[in-house]
Amino acid sequence: MEVIDPQEQQKNPVEVNNVRSEQTPPPCGKPSNHLVGAVLATICCCLPCGIVAIVYASQVDTLWYSGNYDGAYKMSHKAGKWMRIAIFWPFIIYGIAILIVLSLGVLGGLAGALSGAAPTPEALP
Repeated sequence: MEVIDPQEQQKNPVEVNNVRSEQTPPPCGKPSNHLVGAVLATICCCLPCGIVAIVYASQVDTLWYSGNYDGAYKMSHKAGKWMRIAIFWPFIIYGIAILIVLSLGVLGGLAGALSGAAPTPEALP
């Protein structure tokens, strides 16, 4: 069995789509794929945005190990962005819905007060 030195392996050319390139991995290492967060966001928060995050997260490792380091960083960034959208989107929607319900309640109360119609004693408990 042949032992390959990791430093020597990084210097070897990488072949992607029959194109050879002399890329070496960046010193900062492999980017996070955000897969766990994407799956949790899909289950707990927002299904459509979470699925997009899972698709991008699943591409990070494939691109990294095929030698496309820039593509791996881009997919990691996109996966993180969609994961955050999937987590915060429901809170934004619920917040807007609560504001609409409260404002309709206030407007209804004002409309009743401005109409001059006082409640009758029979209507009160």
